[in-house]
Amino acid sequence: MRSVSTVLKTEVSGYAEENKTKIREFIAEFWAEYRNDLVPRIATRKVSDIVLKRYKDRRGVSGNNQ
Repeated sequence: MRSVSTVLKTEVSGYAEENKTKIREFIAEFWAEYRNDLVPRIATRKVSDIVLKRYKDRRGVSGNNQ
């Protein structure tokens, strides 16, 4: 099993790993890749799906807009 540090470095970025105690930075790294990469990694898509669902739940937003 890979360590959290290894997963963060390979699935997000070294910057997110360095700031893993700062959840906002962690999510921001995922979100930046999700919005800017033509083919975001699986972990990025999973975290971004959670962010979008929570946003929609809080705001009552419908649809699947990115």
